[in-house]
Amino acid sequence: MSRLIYIVAILLLIWFAFRYFRTQMKAQENNKQKKKSVAIKDVKPCALCGLHIPVDEMVTKNKLSFCCYQHMQEYQDKRQNKQ
Repeated sequence: MSRLIYIVAILLLIWFAFRYFRTQMKAQENNKQKKKSVAIKDVKPCALCGLHIPVDEMVTKNKLSFCCYQHMQEYQDKRQNKQ
């Protein structure tokens, strides 16, 4: 009887170890896939509000970057009013 308990305990230990390592491998695989899918883009602040926007989405004029056309227009209006 004690031999049977010993064998069952070893089998359970092997089964739990297998499940643990399998879940660890799946977690590592998921992390690798997430890291591959995230692309870091260059960002710049808007000249008017300071909001950081990816460079490929910005509106630029005279080497200044803006988050939208409205902010570009507001910036130009402010410069004209100062002059």
